Amino acid sequence: MTNWTRKFKLGIAAVVAVAATGALGACFSDSTSPSEPKAAPAQARFSTLSDGQAMQAALAQGLLWEQPRTSSKSVTKIIGSQGGNIDIGETGVHLIVPPGAVAASTRFTITALPGSVVAYDFQPHGTVFAVPLTFSQDLGPTNFGHVKLPPGFISVIQGGYFSSQWSIDQSSGVAVVQELIPARSDWTWTGGAISFPIRHFSGYLISTGRSSSF
Repeated sequence: MTNWTRKFKLGIAAVVAVAATGALGACFSDSTSPSEPKAAPAQARFSTLSDGQAMQAALAQGLLWEQPRTSSKSVTKIIGSQGGNIDIGETGVHLIVPPGAVAASTRFTITALPGSVVAYDFQPHGTVFAVPLTFSQDLGPTNFGHVKLPPGFISVIQGGYFSSQWSIDQSSGVAVVQELIPARSDWTWTGGAISFPIRHFSGYLISTGRSSSF
């Protein structure tokens, strides 16, 4: 058994334990041409939970890149109390920091993780924001138009918080997530984007479905 496999199985075991005991406390809750709009996967629906409502830890199917990334990509920017934004142009991720989210100048870093899953690490880890940030992912370079879910998964689009990159199985795209967050769609004739609020930092992905077992 590889080191990664061992860590991922431990993560799944932790989810099972949480689901069984109810111990998790509430924290929050085919690529198309440029002229064609992205269509939502068949049967997909967006979460109707209110912002801030907690969900139980779960196994989630992550949104995938059309072409897996072979290396990481990081962008850093200093943002103060007046707010601002930071993005990685080549992956289509945008982070909006509203006024008042941080009290002083803060060094924000976004890292696109290598692999098949559209997943990012955000730093500084552990930061909690006075006003929620907005995460937005352009769907053009992803498989959003032809998502396939594992057996037993429910099709629903949400943001997913993961505590470690070892929580993600890059071969299947399935991840252990500690939170599932209501997501919104923003469609245009040239594509679309998925967005959701972020209240604290570590890792985030877009979940295209979650296991019905948890």
